[in-house]
Amino acid sequence: MDGNEHSREERIRERAYDIWEREGRRDGDHERHWDKAEAELRKDESGIDSSGRSSRPSDGQGNTEGISEPVSPPEDGKQK
Repeated sequence: MDGNEHSREERIRERAYDIWEREGRRDGDHERHWDKAEAELRKDESGIDSSGRSSRPSDGQGNTEGISEPVSPPEDGKQK
């Protein structure tokens, strides 16, 4: 296992532990916690949630890519 795989496995392990704690530390669900942790990590890595929308944080501006700002005419009213 290379360092990248080890790091990913460690992130999954930590997330599975967090899920186990959130769910009341019940024994016997370790495989489900691991699977859920893997799915959450995959979702985070892809940046897409289950609805197909980006799950990455928004700056509140919406998607303005390719849209230019409106330009006001010069104060003297003449085009330059």
